[in-house]
Amino acid sequence: MLAAAMFAASAMNAQSSFSVRFGGLMVLGDLAESQTITSFMDNTRAGNAAAYGAFLGFQFTQGIGDGGLGVFVSADALWTPSNQEIRKMYDEHSWTKPQFINIPVLAGVHYHMPAVTVSPYFEVGAGVNFFMKTPEGVSGNLREYDMTESFAVMGGLGVMFNDVFSIGVHYLLPGIDGVKISTKDVDADYDVKTSMLALRLGFHF
Repeated sequence: MLAAAMFAASAMNAQSSFSVRFGGLMVLGDLAESQTITSFMDNTRAGNAAAYGAFLGFQFTQGIGDGGLGVFVSADALWTPSNQEIRKMYDEHSWTKPQFINIPVLAGVHYHMPAVTVSPYFEVGAGVNFFMKTPEGVSGNLREYDMTESFAVMGGLGVMFNDVFSIGVHYLLPGIDGVKISTKDVDADYDVKTSMLALRLGFHF
């Protein structure tokens, strides 16, 4: 009975929050590698050269007790265009340029010191990442790709101000993204090892 009462009191003291975050990101790994090519038809990895991007996401955090520890679920949409070298080459040939979309859906643990003006925060989570490369190539004869899924992990740290605004650096490892070509008569699927470093600004409600 006493334990149940203590748990109930802890739950009453726990706070939940909803946050909206956005920011910029730097692409690392295979997806960041530039490659010298003359035609996307000659090398299926032609467009695998992204440098920077942006993202928008949402997170719900449920506090555990009143000590600052909580659990969260989150979803983000990460957009990374091809880098300048690839865009220039595709523009010279009037090709449609590929872009890359990652949608990580994660659950994990969050910690910060509540009810203080400035507090460090830490997060770690894991879940699934949905990846898609947008169509590329000659107008009227585009090469299209299917969405694929992979296991993803994330870790980050930063600073929270008055439990309302936060800024932090996060590292996302989406795992191995599979580039799967929709055209059934083209056997050129391959894997891309990707990671991203993000600067994240968040507003908490």
